[in-house]
Amino acid sequence: MTFNELCERLKEIEETLLLELLDINSHQIVDRFHDLVEQKRDYLEDDLELDDVFNEDELEPREDEL
Repeated sequence: MTFNELCERLKEIEETLLLELLDINSHQIVDRFHDLVEQKRDYLEDDLELDDVFNEDELEPREDEL
């Protein structure tokens, strides 16, 4: 299988599974897509009400962040 063929097959995988297979975490996603976060900033801050979704008491550092 060529690299391009592999990439095409990976595009067909469900997103969360692909993230897991590639060992990609939320920090990497936000860092890589910083421009999209900025473009959707109003939506992310207002519509998602992130303060309500993520309660600081529920957030625990991952093992690799300790």
